[in-house]
Amino acid sequence: MLGLVSALADRYAYLPSIGLFVLIAYVVLAQRQVAVWENSERLFTHALAVNERNVVARNGLAYLLANNGRVEEALEQYAESLRIDPDDRFARVSLAGLVVRTGDLDRAATLFREELTRRPQAFTTRLKLATLLAELGRDTESAGEFAIAHRAGVADAESHANFGLVLARLGRDDDAVAEFEAALALDSRSSLAHKALATVLGRRGQVEQAVAHLDAALATDPEDGGARLNLSIFLTRLGALDRAERELGLLLAREPGNALAHKRLGVVYFEQRRISEAIRAFEESVRLDPRQDDLRADLARLRTLAAR
Repeated sequence: MLGLVSALADRYAYLPSIGLFVLIAYVVLAQRQVAVWENSERLFTHALAVNERNVVARNGLAYLLANNGRVEEALEQYAESLRIDPDDRFARVSLAGLVVRTGDLDRAATLFREELTRRPQAFTTRLKLATLLAELGRDTESAGEFAIAHRAGVADAESHANFGLVLARLGRDDDAVAEFEAALALDSRSSLAHKALATVLGRRGQVEQAVAHLDAALATDPEDGGARLNLSIFLTRLGALDRAERELGLLLAREPGNALAHKRLGVVYFEQRRISEAIRAFEESVRLDPRQDDLRADLARLRTLAAR
């Protein structure tokens, strides 16, 4: 029987991405400030004309500028606040969040580290740094920051799930499972925790349990293409080919340009001995993603098999 090496090489499901918290959501100004200034750019500007070292007014102006899409101006105002008062926590954390919005994750990480140097007990900031480091692929550093915050009792379902993802990427599956279970104990509907736990269970060979967790994730978010793709992989491994085909059909109805889904559908067809349909599915996958040299080679072998 023809061995579709490349097509079956992704038989293990893919870990979901880190659930990056909304770093760009700024700390809301104190209610008394909002009440006094009514979020007015004119009043903030007037206050700065009276006293240019008024960092509260400068931060308020930066906040308004950022919310109005004037990011560069907001960055300048936050940076000036820090020049005036290097200990201004609001300015540094807000600046870090805004820098993430510009895509400069390394600079944002540096700003969070500066804040933690001044306030090592700021565990919410530490969780933000941990998640940002994970997004940067600096998993060992990220795991250390998550561990410090969690030992201090600062954790929610998302941070447990994100920590688990980092641990899974580091190959620490037992610890990762514990974090995913902690996340689900806090939020049984956490799609991220269900998906990540399914991936780890699947690579341990606990495929039926993995399917159950992916079903739970899809119950929360039926349009999650990644979860449905992974579900199809596990169903194929269980031999539930008809259901795997149905799941891929649902996915491709929403994402007809998903090359991986076409590839997985080709695998299902191949397992069902539907060689002509497998060829068409693989051809579509290669058309959508021409970089699949191994799949091209498998296609040539399949065509030879079909011609016999």
